[in-house]
Formats: sequence, structure tokens, C-alpha cells
Amino acid sequence: MQTNYEFTWWKYLRDYVKSENKTVFMTSHIIQDLERLVDDCIILDYGRILTHRSVDSLMKSLRRFTYTPADASEKLPENVDGIYSPWQNRDNREFYAFLDDQSALKLLRDNGVNPVGLKSEAVPSLEDAFIGLTGRY
Repeated sequence: MQTNYEFTWWKYLRDYVKSENKTVFMTSHIIQDLERLVDDCIILDYGRILTHRSVDSLMKSLRRFTYTPADASEKLPENVDGIYSPWQNRDNREFYAFLDDQSALKLLRDNGVNPVGLKSEAVPSLEDAFIGLTGRY
């Protein structure tokens, strides 16, 4: 869609949905457009539902966690329920989760990880949430 018509289209669609009390199913690779419009979202990864919740709930509850391992050879566990997109380099580890700090710390320790300086932050956008959950752009 041409840029000069995008704003008009999104405004029309938003107004239509609200005034007519309609539900519209959408898919797009331009997540910034969806963030301005959708109330509820489902994020899929190869046909598997990763999350289905309101955008507001998703943005408030998904966290990006980072830490330094106590031992540099310590691996971030993969295929652990509740941990999304684990990533590591020599000195840092990163993952996403719908957990508070204490629950994330417990989950890591229960899986043999001793994190140093576990920090978390809210994801700043729906696009960051998508990347955090799927590990892809």
C-alpha cells in the first residue's frame, strides 16, 4: 500500500471496527501497523500458538531477561517451558519469559543455572515481543 494511503486505511479500519462492533482477523509482517490497531493478538510459530492475549497484557507481562553466568561454560538451557528465544555469547545470556524476576531466577536454578546479576525489562513494542517469542525478525 502506498504510504500516503496507509494512514487513511488504518484510520478507516479502526473506526469501522469500533463503530460496527466487528472483529477483523489480520496478518501482517508490518507489526507497527498492527500495534496501532489490534486489541487482542495470537503469535504463532510454525503453527504452534506461543501466546494468545490482549496486546496490553502481552506488553505488561513479557520480560526480556539478561544475566552473566557464574561459569562462562555454563549453557542457557534450551527447550525449557517458559523460556523463549534463549541466546548466549561468551559473557552474556538472554531470554524472554512471562515471569517475574523471582520466578525466572527459580526456573533457571531448577534447571542448573546460577545466574549472576539477573536483570529484566519490559519489551518496548509488539515487534520486540514477536522477536522475543519467535527468535526471528
